[in-house]
Amino acid sequence: MDIRTQPIEDGHDDADVAEKIVGLLEQTRQDLAQNHVDNVDDVLRQRLADAKIEVTDDEFEKLAAELR
Repeated sequence: MDIRTQPIEDGHDDADVAEKIVGLLEQTRQDLAQNHVDNVDDVLRQRLADAKIEVTDDEFEKLAAELR
């Protein structure tokens, strides 16, 4: 019998930054489609901050433009 010694979400942070950004954009797109987002820029900034992903202002504008 195997006994789990690691949390079930072990490996959740193995994605590289580009993969994480793709996931954040997809999550935000889904929220937009369901009208769960009032301000795309605010939500995207918060999600990037929560994921500890830093982008330049130009990079942020490009990402936000993909959602608008």
